[in-house]
Amino acid sequence: MTQSQETTMPFPPTLTDFTPVSWKGASLIPSFLILAFATALWFLTPPEGLSAKTWHLFVIFISTIAAVIAKPLPMGALAIIAIAFLTGTRTLTLSECLSTFSSNVVWLIVMAFFLAKGFSKTGLGTRIAYLFVRALGKSTLGLSYGFVLTELLLAPFIPSNTARGGGTIYPIVSALALRQGSDPSKGTERKLGAFLIKVCFHANTITSAMFLTAIVGNPMIAGFAESAGVKIDWSRVTQFAGEERRDKVRGNIY
Repeated sequence: MTQSQETTMPFPPTLTDFTPVSWKGASLIPSFLILAFATALWFLTPPEGLSAKTWHLFVIFISTIAAVIAKPLPMGALAIIAIAFLTGTRTLTLSECLSTFSSNVVWLIVMAFFLAKGFSKTGLGTRIAYLFVRALGKSTLGLSYGFVLTELLLAPFIPSNTARGGGTIYPIVSALALRQGSDPSKGTERKLGAFLIKVCFHANTITSAMFLTAIVGNPMIAGFAESAGVKIDWSRVTQFAGEERRDKVRGNIY
């Protein structure tokens, strides 16, 4: 009969008895560099014509942009830190910092990104593209119609033309082109791939201008226009697409 051998840890334990834990917090070097940069700018004399509060607002803004690029922390944490600095230094009041969160444009962008994440996680956009390819893919022209319809269907729900064109459409177009022997490395790109890529590029650009939620910039432009007294919404976009509106625009252009 064998007896189980118990391993005992010496007391008191030594440093070698513990597994080292890696640091999972903020990236320290970028954080210190951005903090030093912001501190140096903070105590500079504001340029002529700018108040101290305006200069401090600029310093926090440019430091936040630098932090977003360097990524010492996720963007959400950086935004909270920036708001904390703004209110803690009394550069802005809390109500002023949070005023943009009451904007319909901001929440429209947020909800569109939620929908886009759902399309990405579930692969629904790719499935829709494959359905159109199966239904219309008996010819090159049919394939092009399928991809255009896919762009048209996905544009209101994915607020990024890069995500639609590069993340959903392009992998399918590339795979189909290579399957048909259209390979740029072999000089046969004009067999199918060049045509489909050009069609998808134009479809991506046009659908980005057709819907307010097709790209992030559209709701922001609508918000700027509304502040100038011009209201742009879904009904206005539909009206703009009408024949009478098109004739008026063409008359103004030409």
